[in-house]
Amino acid sequence: MGHSEHRYVTIYDIEDKALSKSLKSYLENNIKVLEPTSKEVLEQAAQNSALIFIALDQANMALGKTLRQNRLIVADIIGVYAKKLEKTDLQVMALGFDMCISLEDIQSAEFKDILSSKLSSGSNRLSELFLAEDQRRLSDALSCAPASFIVFDADKRIAFISEHYYRAYPKSAPRLGKGLSVYDAFEMMSAEEHFSQDDARYEELKSFWHSLEGSLDFVTARGDCYRLKAARLPNKRGYVVTAAGITQYKKTIKALEEEIEALKS
Repeated sequence: MGHSEHRYVTIYDIEDKALSKSLKSYLENNIKVLEPTSKEVLEQAAQNSALIFIALDQANMALGKTLRQNRLIVADIIGVYAKKLEKTDLQVMALGFDMCISLEDIQSAEFKDILSSKLSSGSNRLSELFLAEDQRRLSDALSCAPASFIVFDADKRIAFISEHYYRAYPKSAPRLGKGLSVYDAFEMMSAEEHFSQDDARYEELKSFWHSLEGSLDFVTARGDCYRLKAARLPNKRGYVVTAAGITQYKKTIKALEEEIEALKS
């Protein structure tokens, strides 16, 4: 029934706790039950759950849409009523619930199979969400670093690119993404840098990007200096290219060289 590390079920009950009592007999020992008592805590619990049950009364009818507005909530939301509602099951589902059932339905033979299926799919979606969030955090962290990164797969297609490149090449940004070949990426960035094919820098950069080996210092049309370094990933999984701004470093070296020459004379 899905990934064991994501086996949380949220139950948001009303005062009589009839829903919690009915559900707990069906939940296995390795499933952890979260029972928030406020709407604020409910939203936090729901973000970590593979399945959500809401006891339906007039006050709780709006919770389906409220929870659906949170992109970090990927679990199915099941509304459960003890007394017949004024709304039909379909009308309740239109309010953001994935299912609408009665307390009596929980006692049916089919419910356990439905519970198992929804827990499994919810757990899988939660795993995918956590992975996507981890990748987003990594991307944000790398984009705050002083050096930019591009990771290519074994076929020299972009697997990851840091935000630095989107800022440096705004015209090319819409196409600088996963799956783009290093050859196309190089041509796009060169065009935006206004490096013509008869420019010596063009041939040097072309050799570097096409081979994805070694290091290269180059100066942009804006006069900024960068140091590119390429390295192979272990087990032939691809390549990583870093680019660090060294404009100030170059200016410092040049100033020191001029001082040395002045001292010699």
